[in-house]
Amino acid sequence: MSKTLLILFFGLVMVALGEVCLSKGMKQVGRVDTAHIGELAAIFSRVVVNKTILLGVCFHFVYFMVWLVVLSRADLSLAQPLTAFVYVLCVFFSKYLLHEDVSTLRWVGTGLVVIGVMLVCRS
Repeated sequence: MSKTLLILFFGLVMVALGEVCLSKGMKQVGRVDTAHIGELAAIFSRVVVNKTILLGVCFHFVYFMVWLVVLSRADLSLAQPLTAFVYVLCVFFSKYLLHEDVSTLRWVGTGLVVIGVMLVCRS
């Protein structure tokens, strides 16, 4: 089981890095404040050529492949709750890779997620 957990952790790192890339890429594309189809099409055309967004999509694809491996090895009732650890990675990466301001309350909430993941691991 520990090998499966390592595989899952690798996948969670991939998805968290994917989220970082998607966030950074969308900051490069610009804020989406419209529901007008023509403007959305123009934004979409910038999204599909943005290298940072494409890298994020690649990270998500790797995660999807890893997730399939995990599901072949572990019960969904164990594996799915463990994916909550991605919240911890996203907060950590947001702070140290995107240089976002992460409040104390957000860190406390993240710590509660860690406690929940640990409880699931013990079951």
